[in-house]
Amino acid sequence: MSEKPTILVTDDDDSIRNLLEYSIGKEGYKAITTDNNDTALAILKNDRVDVIIQDIKMPDRDGVEQLKLIREINKDVPVIIVTAYSDWNTAAETCRNGAFAYIRKPFDINKDILDTIKRALKLREAANKLDITRPLSKLGFILGQSIQMKKIIDTVVRIASGSTSCLIVGESGVGKELIARSLHYLSPRNTNQFVALNCAAIPHNLLESELFGYKQGAFTDAHADKKGLVEVANNGTMFLDEISELPIQLQPKLLRLIENSEYMPVGDVKVHKADVRFIAATNVDLTKRIKENCFREDLYYRINVIAIQVPPLRERKDDIPVLAEHFLFKYSNQLRKNVTGFTDRARNLLHNYQWPGNVRELENVIQAAVALTSNEMIDEDDFQLIQSRVEQTGEVVVDKLTEGFKLDSEIERIERDYLATALKKADGNHTQASKLLGMSLSSFRYKAQKYGLI
Repeated sequence: MSEKPTILVTDDDDSIRNLLEYSIGKEGYKAITTDNNDTALAILKNDRVDVIIQDIKMPDRDGVEQLKLIREINKDVPVIIVTAYSDWNTAAETCRNGAFAYIRKPFDINKDILDTIKRALKLREAANKLDITRPLSKLGFILGQSIQMKKIIDTVVRIASGSTSCLIVGESGVGKELIARSLHYLSPRNTNQFVALNCAAIPHNLLESELFGYKQGAFTDAHADKKGLVEVANNGTMFLDEISELPIQLQPKLLRLIENSEYMPVGDVKVHKADVRFIAATNVDLTKRIKENCFREDLYYRINVIAIQVPPLRERKDDIPVLAEHFLFKYSNQLRKNVTGFTDRARNLLHNYQWPGNVRELENVIQAAVALTSNEMIDEDDFQLIQSRVEQTGEVVVDKLTEGFKLDSEIERIERDYLATALKKADGNHTQASKLLGMSLSSFRYKAQKYGLI
């Protein structure tokens, strides 16, 4: 931005307004302040505004209604909501209507306000430069509002424009693919393909031809040349999920592709070139796989140039209200039901439950609750998918960790329970059980065999 970014501040508290005006000006931005919502809308209509700071409790109009009017005038400008009256409904409603951030008073002017302004300006500049708006809303909302997610957003914005390989690490269901897609859509490669491949979902003997393609006659059923996913992703981005499951014999070929942009289709003698940005993801510790001689150390360092660690949902509880309201809105519309919110009991259960399946499990639980409820407000009893889990364990929250507790073992136990329950509900049908869990059939079979269930 060549001109000074303009920050519009709307707050009826003179001291807050003056503090923000002084701090914003000292930071090198242009501050426009007002104590009136209608004046703020008039300024937005007539002047360039890069970021809005909006108080939620104003005498002339509630901040949620003001946000809706702002969106009618400008659907993209980042709006930072500040309030001394924070609650689940207000936070979720502002985020549903496109608020960029939700900050509680009293706030730290540097950490909370100025850092958030910088983050908003970076995101907007990246989106404007590439003429895209959808990823901006995704980064501001769907990934969450917790401190951890804000740091991840910062990283995504900083590295999106390059072609450096990236490794995204986190438990299943935390949203690793969404982060990868955000990196692609905020990059200069966004007009080309984003290709996602789950390395555990394809049989090992077929993975090479799926990746690199093959020449006619390469094997018995190769009746014609076939493009590989690498060729499809040329000048774009390839996302390799569950990279730990990539066969060891295929890893040198992937390493050559990343290092030299060269590969050979199966049965071909000619070297092909491809310009691809690689983003990998894993839910296991690759350093352990290296020690087990299942993963090449040189490939690990090639894909781990930049690492993004995504924490599980139970460690970022601030994201639960926003995500829950988003899924409620999504599925009430999709299922054409008038479900408008959650009771206090439902909110408490959502907050206290440990979410072993992370955001994916939360989405499934909300979808099922919307489908099953006959009321406008979802209650605790509508969460049948996690009520059964609560009944099995007798508790929802691990308040006290006893000596000798091992988180990895606990996660594996929970995962095994879900797999076993799905198998039972599906009467042993593997395909049906994998669908119940939202997994590919090959991933389900791999996990089930791992735990001795089949």
